[in-house]
Amino acid sequence: MKRKIIGILVCITLILTSVTISAFNEEPELLGINTMTQDILFDEMVGIISFTDPCIMPDNGFGTIDLPAMCPYIAPDDPMYIIDGLSPGTTMELDPTLDNFYNILNYPGGLLGGEVLTFDATLQLAVSGTGSLAGFNRNLATSVSLEIHTGPRTPGDPIQMFPSDIFQLYGEIFGDPDFCMFRVSAGSDYGLPSPGQFTLTELISGDFNVDSFFDITYQIEFEGCPGSILEGLSGMTTATTRLQQGTEVTNTPPNKPSMPDGPSSGIIDVEYMYYGVTTDPDMDWLAYRFDFDNTMTDWTSYTGSGIGNTKINIWSVPGTYQVKVQAKDIPGAISSWSDPLTVVISSGENQPPSIPIITGPTSGMIKTSYNYTLNSTDPDGDDITYLIDWGDGDTDIASGESNEEVTLKHTWSSQGNYIIKAKAKDVQGAESDWATLEVSMPKNKVINRPFLRFLENHPHMFPLLRQLLGL
Repeated sequence: MKRKIIGILVCITLILTSVTISAFNEEPELLGINTMTQDILFDEMVGIISFTDPCIMPDNGFGTIDLPAMCPYIAPDDPMYIIDGLSPGTTMELDPTLDNFYNILNYPGGLLGGEVLTFDATLQLAVSGTGSLAGFNRNLATSVSLEIHTGPRTPGDPIQMFPSDIFQLYGEIFGDPDFCMFRVSAGSDYGLPSPGQFTLTELISGDFNVDSFFDITYQIEFEGCPGSILEGLSGMTTATTRLQQGTEVTNTPPNKPSMPDGPSSGIIDVEYMYYGVTTDPDMDWLAYRFDFDNTMTDWTSYTGSGIGNTKINIWSVPGTYQVKVQAKDIPGAISSWSDPLTVVISSGENQPPSIPIITGPTSGMIKTSYNYTLNSTDPDGDDITYLIDWGDGDTDIASGESNEEVTLKHTWSSQGNYIIKAKAKDVQGAESDWATLEVSMPKNKVINRPFLRFLENHPHMFPLLRQLLGL
């Protein structure tokens, strides 16, 4: 018989708080963050987290919990079995529940280097027969003694995962009308390895979700009583099953953070602060790390969903950098990276823009308009003004941001070869060298001379053709 118990824990946390961040309030201009609101007032926030058979335990005051957790262990997938000593095709399935822990003693040490737990508990067994024992149903209960060894854990960590092992589990039933002898044992001390694991996950409330299991190898020895349906039957069965306590947290990663907020330009060897923020679908608290394109930061401390956090960076080499931020929730799920913020860092002295790149056709027809694109980058991130000499006596002036393409049109009225020249100047007056592009506006293709003379002698005929030929 398989039993699957599905429980849902709805953890609703109502938070109404006004958060004051002193650095923001006292000197917000030092942050280089123009869009931040100094007073952050949270509306009501409701977090819902779903569990199967949840086990929630309070913090013991040291950033962890006391073990064993006061929640039952069950076998949600496979029961325990009695097979040996029964006729072919006949089994007894025993659905276990291990709970009611008492006489608890904990001390450091053990085979795994963490802690030793000794305690008594009640093992309840819902017995169902199959085959020739179909219809046989009993509820048994016996006191069992356990010794469990655990590995080391780090109190204060939001997620504490450590190994465990049932060293001893032993219990007997006396005076039962069907089982004159019933004995159950498990644990590595009996040559019945039963390894397991604990995962403690801190919740918004400060409590811990407990996810624990043991893959136990058990041994059940029995002897039926005279006058019962089990009369004359006896045997010893060794098998394995998983005992589960609680379940893992159903967790959704944080949403993609917004583009980092902070200065988009600066100079070398100066501190600049950047702010990242996002929300978490489960309302988990979040830590942030920043990629400053020259270094990756450690994770920040955790703050509430939607609050955000900051990091400071110093660039020592002039250049253009892409700043990104990423978020991680307390259960450990990580968001995708934010879109990058472009930051231009200069040496502190004004630098001229780069020589413009001129892009466009290098040959064409006279009296036809052509597009030409200019692009230059200013190391200081300054806006740029372009001066363009078309080589035919005409000039133009255009403006744009650093590294922004600027497009202009020009028409040459006479055939010939021309050299386009362009240079860039920033807002502080520093100029680049000239860039050049040679273009050729050849004479239009000539048709046969008799027809051309005919058109010249008849100036009012074929006006469209005359226009195409430039006559």
